This record gives sequence, structure tokens and C-alpha cells, in this order.
Amino acid sequence: MKTGVGWGCVSLLLAVCGTYCLGDPSQQDTVVDNRFEFTQAEYVVAEDATNAVIPVRFYPGNRGLGGSVPYTTEDISATAGEDYTQVSGTLWFSGWGPHFLTVPIIWDDLDEADQTVLLRLIGGGWKTMVGPQATATLRITNVRPPLRLRLAPGARGCVIISWPDNGIACVPEQSANPLSGNWTTVTNATATASGRFFVTNTCSMPATFYRLRKP
Repeated sequence: MKTGVGWGCVSLLLAVCGTYCLGDPSQQDTVVDNRFEFTQAEYVVAEDATNAVIPVRFYPGNRGLGGSVPYTTEDISATAGEDYTQVSGTLWFSGWGPHFLTVPIIWDDLDEADQTVLLRLIGGGWKTMVGPQATATLRITNVRPPLRLRLAPGARGCVIISWPDNGIACVPEQSANPLSGNWTTVTNATATASGRFFVTNTCSMPATFYRLRKP
């Protein structure tokens, strides 16, 4: 006589109900990609600034709240090495706060239009996605170079004061005390975009300060 014992199969179904929210660490799914993006479409920096500091936002897809994203810069109307320094690298995140990439700015003496640089986050890495703001523009605003007076000795105790041609007509002025705010126009000089004027100022005379004023 055979005795048979039958084994049944019991299935246990575990279900987790609720609404998934990427912004809630307690509900984060470890299979969700990390996401990175720029905080805005355009950033603006003055040409005479040392650096442009660009924030990048991080949306973690793992409970460890860590991730990384490569970045690079590319010319649009700006030229690397002349208007800015090209940079590329990787931003490493640990936590929710934004990280920053730094673009060095190069100032020059040219009076030119604003120039632009393309900022790019590079996706495609393991569990890494970028966007929707995966690229942004850095606009470098022009800063008109200051006028520089040049002094040179002339004949018979004259001092030759000149300035480079920048296409801007200016009025030469003088003052014995520039802190007083009292400036008078140099009478033997005319307003000109580029040129020189002569003043008699020997060592025995009081010191005189000169400046160029835009009319």
C-alpha cells in the first residue's frame, strides 16, 4: 500500500501601494535614473568678471542620494581662449543641493557685441539622464574698456597727453584736487575721438590731474 503526500503551492503576493514621487526619498525606487539639468536656459556674466558660476540641479533616483554627470562648454559666438576658458569635467553629487560648474572669463580691450557660450550636460551614463534643460547659454556682456591717458615729455617743458583711438569723442579736463570734484576743461584742446593735447606743467608748478570725460 502506497501512501502519497501531496504538497500544495502557496503564492505570496506583496504589493506596495501609493503614489511614487521622485522628490520623496522614502519612495525612491533604486531602478530610477538619476536626473540632472541646468536651473535656467540662459546665464549672464559681465566680461570683466573673473568667473561665471553655473548651478546644476540634481534629482536623485536612488536612496543613496548620490550621482554624477559630465559637462562641457562649446563656442557659439564666443571663442575659447580669447573670451573664456573652455572647461569640461564631471560634477559629483551627494545629497539634494545643487552643484556648480565654473567657467573662467577672459576680458579684453575690444568694444564688441555680447558673446555666447553653449553649456552642455552629457547624459547616457549608467542610470543617468539629463534634461529637460540639458543645455543652456552663457552670455558674456561687453564691458567698454576705460580710456587710458598717456603722458610723454615734450619740448620746452610741455607734457604731451594722448589717448588711443576708440571712436569715442571725449573732453580733456584738469583739476588741482580731484577729490574736490572741481574739474575744468583744458581750453587748448578740442573734443576728439583720438588725439593729443599739450599742457605746460614744469616741476616747479603745482601738480595737476587730468581725465577724459564723455560729452
